[in-house]
Amino acid sequence: MVMQKVGQNILPTRENFLVARLRSSCMHCREVIVSGKRWFCTECEKF
Repeated sequence: MVMQKVGQNILPTRENFLVARLRSSCMHCREVIVSGKRWFCTECEKF
């Protein structure tokens, strides 16, 4: 409920915000990698 209200408040100005990702994500499935190899997660079978 609170996040919905926050979302409604910033919706008109969303182009003024910048999103910074502080963790690496898997190049295959885009899941956030907390530890291990930087480019591929352990969940992807091919990698």
